[in-house]
Amino acid sequence: MKFHYVYRVTSLVESKHYYGSRTSLKPPVEDLGIEYFTSTTDKKFKKEFKNNPSQFKLKIISEHRTREEALFYEIKLHTRFKVDKNPNFYNRARVTSTGFCTEGITPTQETREKMSIAQTGKILSEETKLKISKSGKGKKRSEDSKLRYSKAKKGRVASDETKLKLSKAAKGKPWTEARRLAQINKN
Repeated sequence: MKFHYVYRVTSLVESKHYYGSRTSLKPPVEDLGIEYFTSTTDKKFKKEFKNNPSQFKLKIISEHRTREEALFYEIKLHTRFKVDKNPNFYNRARVTSTGFCTEGITPTQETREKMSIAQTGKILSEETKLKISKSGKGKKRSEDSKLRYSKAKKGRVASDETKLKLSKAAKGKPWTEARRLAQINKN
């Protein structure tokens, strides 16, 4: 038998909460805080929860017949409390029906470095390059999309360093007639 439940973990020291849902082969009281210590990405919180369980209060919010029902209730709680933006929660992202919403989350320098290392040295096959190239060709942007893009770019000023990089990148590349006319009209 599977158990589907929604839970809350509260730090008695920091008065912060974590909401989550879980599917387990054991009843929630035999699982949460014993074998399972949340799916958080907050390593400090998870370590404290594992090493100092007496500093945390556990509450099974609800039990459900299916995983989908438990997930739906977790989504409801995440939305109600805005857990991804609320400083009273350890949750760093809000769960949605399609995954986690990480909108507005800026990766830490450590995370950026890890992503950079992960991408370093990756070589794309010719087939992959062709797929990427084809995916962008022939797509027309809607007028609404063009307007939003235009508004987003207005008022932005490129730094001298950026202008220099763009200039160096463009050197030696053939200009199309449209780009030449745009450059002439700009000046």
